[in-house]
Amino acid sequence: MNLPLRLSTQLVQRSENWQTEADQSAAVGGRPVGMRVRMQVLRVAVSIVLLVGVFFLVSVYYDTAQILHDLRRLSVPTLAIITVGLFANTLAAVLRFKVIATEIKHPIPFRRAMMAVGAGSLAGALFFQLPDN
Repeated sequence: MNLPLRLSTQLVQRSENWQTEADQSAAVGGRPVGMRVRMQVLRVAVSIVLLVGVFFLVSVYYDTAQILHDLRRLSVPTLAIITVGLFANTLAAVLRFKVIATEIKHPIPFRRAMMAVGAGSLAGALFFQLPDN
């Protein structure tokens, strides 16, 4: 095999492994699309496992019949007011966090602020509520 043919063969073999423009634009942050999907599935799976774990712990340590009885005694408008109040409180905390972060020249997106506030709420619940029992 002569030299020009050998070099062109090597270039063709190398170019077969190059990403197309569509593949490059689909990759965000250096991660391929498949990895993003796997991370999203992993996050959903972890959330479901944690939710099932919490339900299990609540059912083991507390009388679920009494909890359901107490929830049934609440009216629908009362539950709606409680839910709206909790969401409004969370939204206000996220917006406060975003404003403070922007003021100290470290702006963050809404999603990151929501994750930080959620993690802080969970940590506060673990620190202040669980040892009390």
